[in-house]
Amino acid sequence: MKKYQRMHLIFIRQYLKQIVEYKVDFVVGVLGVF
Repeated sequence: MKKYQRMHLIFIRQYLKQIVEYKVDFVVGVLGVF
């Protein structure tokens, strides 16, 4: 169960990192328009 929990945490962390990178790309793209 502990191993599964750790895998779950790693998965959540990677998912959050993807969202943050996507938001940064979006913000940079919007700023690039102006």
